[in-house]
Amino acid sequence: MNFKQIFKTYKGLEKEIYILFIGRIVNSLGAFVHPLMALILTQKIGMSVAEAGMFVTMLSVFQAPCMILGGKLADSIGRRKVIIIFQLMGAITLISCGFMKPSVLMAKLMILSSCFYSISSPAFEALNADITNVDNRKTSYSLLYMGTNIGFCIGPIIGGLLYENYLPIIFIGDGITTLLALILIIIFVKEGIKNRSNDESTKGYKNDLESSVDGSVFKVLLKRPELLFFAMGILMYYFAYSQWGFALPIQLENVFLEDGAKLYGILGGLL
Repeated sequence: MNFKQIFKTYKGLEKEIYILFIGRIVNSLGAFVHPLMALILTQKIGMSVAEAGMFVTMLSVFQAPCMILGGKLADSIGRRKVIIIFQLMGAITLISCGFMKPSVLMAKLMILSSCFYSISSPAFEALNADITNVDNRKTSYSLLYMGTNIGFCIGPIIGGLLYENYLPIIFIGDGITTLLALILIIIFVKEGIKNRSNDESTKGYKNDLESSVDGSVFKVLLKRPELLFFAMGILMYYFAYSQWGFALPIQLENVFLEDGAKLYGILGGLL
C-alpha cells in the first residue's frame, strides 16, 4: 500500500478526528515520564528494585478505580469537561516535578499525575465514539492509533537522551505537550454525543452493546458479561506488557550503565 492509498483511506472523516489525531501525535511525542518511570524511581530517587516495583504496582492498582470514576464523570458532566479538567491537573502535576529534586514526593506526584490521566482516559474513548458513526468508526480509531504510534516512535528516544543530564526537562516537556494537545481540544473539538445519536437513529442502526444502560458499573457487567471477560484478558495482557516498561530498562541500565536509558529509548522508538 502506497502513501496515496493510505491518505485515501483516511479521507472524509470528521474534522474533530483529524484534530484528535494531531493531538495524539503531540501528546505521544512528549510521553517522556511513564516509559522512564522505573529508571527514575531506582536511579534518580534511589529506591530499590522491590520498592520501585511496589510503586509501579500501586500505580496500576489505582488506575482501575480512576478509570471507573472517569467513565461515570464523562457520562454525568460531559467528555470535554473531564478531559480538560483532569488532563490539565495531570500536566500541572508533572510540570511541578520538574522544579523539585528527586524524592519520594516526586514519586507520589508521578502516581497522582497518572491517576489524573487515567480519569480522563474513558472520556477520550467516549468522545472518539461520539463524534464518529458506524460507517467511519473503525477508520477513525485506526487513524488515532496511528497518531499515537507516530508520537511514540520519537518520544521515548528524546526522553532517553534527556534522562541522564536533563531530568527536569523530561517532566516539563511531558506536561507542556499535554497542554498543547489539550489546547487543540478546547478550541476545535466539541461534544458530539447528540449528533452521533441522531445520525445513527435516522439510519436505523442498532447495536445492543452500544445502547445505554442505567445503573451502576456492576449492573452493566451483569447485563454484559463479555465486558468482564474482556477486562480480565486485558488485565493479563498489560501485566505481561508492563515488563517492557519495568524490567527491561532496569536490565539495560545494569548492563550498559549510563547508556542504558538511551538504548531503552531507542528500542522504544523502534519497536
